[in-house]
Amino acid sequence: MKESRISLIGAGNVGKGILSIIQGMKDQGQLKEDFRIISVSDSRGTVFDPQGINPGKVLNAKEHGDIFRSGYSKMDTDDVLSLKSDIIVDVSPATRDGKAGRDLYMESFSLGKHVVTANKAPLSFFWKEIMNRAASSGREIRYESTVAGGVPLFNLRDYCLLPSAVLDFHGIVSSTVNYVLRKMRSGMDFNQALEEASKLGIVEANFRDDTDGIDSARKTVILANSLFGSSLTLNDIKYQGVNENTNFDGATGEQRIVASVGFADGKVRARSILEILESEDPLITLKPQSLGYVMKTGFSGEIFVAGLRDGPIETASGVVNDILLLSGFRRI
Repeated sequence: MKESRISLIGAGNVGKGILSIIQGMKDQGQLKEDFRIISVSDSRGTVFDPQGINPGKVLNAKEHGDIFRSGYSKMDTDDVLSLKSDIIVDVSPATRDGKAGRDLYMESFSLGKHVVTANKAPLSFFWKEIMNRAASSGREIRYESTVAGGVPLFNLRDYCLLPSAVLDFHGIVSSTVNYVLRKMRSGMDFNQALEEASKLGIVEANFRDDTDGIDSARKTVILANSLFGSSLTLNDIKYQGVNENTNFDGATGEQRIVASVGFADGKVRARSILEILESEDPLITLKPQSLGYVMKTGFSGEIFVAGLRDGPIETASGVVNDILLLSGFRRI
């Protein structure tokens, strides 16, 4: 395992999950001293120590409301890239245009840093630009958790399906909008359903990103570009969501917001819309807080992968896995 100095940007639910997982692995002796987090940033600023910070100490400070209580040195988040980090980890909230994340990644690559992200906005608007810069800089960007949280998807494709092309994808990749949808179908009003989802920790900082279907649409764009080699942006696809005025009167069948990507007329077609699931569709078996997908491949047939629960710790686990891959971590 090579030396890895990590700057974590974002200390919300997913960021706290990352700190917790890494602290647990350190406590169990799975990570060496040269694997260390050197900075943590939240909406108020950054704490740092070039020699490494104690994730549990920062986590405890954050749980009490302020990462600055950890006692580490402070700096402005805009200066984080000046630190001698090897990996920038972005789990900050998505912005509407994705430009802040794009700029962060581009500068990171130019400075010789790898990127791990769970932030969907930059990749859903600037996929080609970001990937080209990473390649020309000889750096990597890993984004496993952008689409399915802790459910293996891109790493499954990259390491287990090398002989096979992906021919078709359809899946439930946003638990929040589907959780709210299912609760509304059962008679609960929109605000009650949203409050329940918030208590589960699965709602974006701007809940409209979830309920308007933007979160699922961003993920659909990333799917199309990564699995099918397209260069779509959020502006190129049709998407739907739910809101206070959505009326399910007369609706029949099991309805879900489904991300679908495949080829039609020689072109990549992608959408994230309300669909009625067929009785034989494996997606119909998913629980309200589950994510899952069916992927048709060239030689491995149709693959159904699902996670029973989508939440911050599951997403954090996927992010940490990407960090460990970049660090050359191997189980003994």
